[in-house]
Amino acid sequence: MCESNGEKLVIEGRATIHDIPAYREDIWNDVSTALAVNCIRYNGLAVEVMERARKGQYWGRGMPTEVETMLLSLGLPDWYPEYLKNVKYLFPKGHCISLLLCDIILEWYRIHYPKVFHEIMATNT
Repeated sequence: MCESNGEKLVIEGRATIHDIPAYREDIWNDVSTALAVNCIRYNGLAVEVMERARKGQYWGRGMPTEVETMLLSLGLPDWYPEYLKNVKYLFPKGHCISLLLCDIILEWYRIHYPKVFHEIMATNT
């Protein structure tokens, strides 16, 4: 859930849809890759930024200036820290996949066994 999603960034041409973090793992990948490119030894920054953004701590409390400066010095886009400040919560990718699989399974039963599916759904509500 994001207060201001990346649509504006895409429309303005500042980012592509692939650049915008959609899951918490995307943040970790972006920060850890930037650390590796800059030959900086892993120091836990990627996990800290990922967890705080995922939980919405930057949205509620703001991002410390030193973290924002570090992200920009790593070569991440100028919009990246601002985007993280607007995140209220990000799902882990595994949760999204498991929910999608549940939906696919339910749809399969709904299509192939509609009568039984609707009977079960009606009795379980």
